[in-house]
Amino acid sequence: MMATKGYLVVMPDYPGIGADHGPHPYMHRALGSSVRDIVDRAAALVATDTDWSTRVTWNGEIYLIGYSEGGYATMVGARALQDNPVDGGTVVAAVPCDGAYDLSGTMIPRILTPVAEPSPYYVPYMIVGYNAVYGPSSAFGFSRVLAHPYDSDLPELFDGAHGSVEINAAMPADRFPKSALTQVAIDDLGNSSSDLYLKLHASDAYRGWTPDMKIQMIHCPTDDVVPVDNAVNAFGAFNDPEHVPAVISVDPITISSDPTAEVHVRAFPTAILAGFGIICSP
Repeated sequence: MMATKGYLVVMPDYPGIGADHGPHPYMHRALGSSVRDIVDRAAALVATDTDWSTRVTWNGEIYLIGYSEGGYATMVGARALQDNPVDGGTVVAAVPCDGAYDLSGTMIPRILTPVAEPSPYYVPYMIVGYNAVYGPSSAFGFSRVLAHPYDSDLPELFDGAHGSVEINAAMPADRFPKSALTQVAIDDLGNSSSDLYLKLHASDAYRGWTPDMKIQMIHCPTDDVVPVDNAVNAFGAFNDPEHVPAVISVDPITISSDPTAEVHVRAFPTAILAGFGIICSP
């Protein structure tokens, strides 16, 4: 859809996704490098590759958009491109949609609250990703963070051959992410000086950054997986109406006859269409 409007569209193949069968750094700031790398590669192809340069003309404008983890990657990718611009390119706007930008401020309390999650698998997914980044002897060591038998049962399911439904089924029956954690992990999440907490805090997508491009966050206020406070808190921290004008709320549309389908899943088309409308606007 976007390409037919004249945009050169690229999508990063993140570590652990696609042909790479290693662990995926889920919800880690390192994803920003993947975004920057693919944009840089595309810019280089257009500028230097004979086959590309004879068929594609690029005006140097860069727009970023993504949903859920893709929304998080959009924000950290925008920051990576601001810190290390690509030759001949400028990020005009980034449109992060329904992303968990506020890991330490919004998502930790969510994890610690005894609430049945529609998709509790995101917690071990994040643990597996951070374990890959920081190592098995870090604060994210499986036996340190995940209670038995989840410390052995859950990590092996993140091999690309098991879907979220299967992983959710392997989680505690009450669907409380907290129920899969050790008391050590629970204490660390509640301790702002613990290494585990500080690692999550360091990957908050918005923290310590002043954007020089337009950041237009879109979020469904009733998102049942990624609370809207992620966008609200990021917006409050930016406090820059010139570059971050507002948080746009979108309502989900029904794309499934399954009455149990997550709002987070149903809101995706609405958010992406609204985001692309922003990109296409003057």
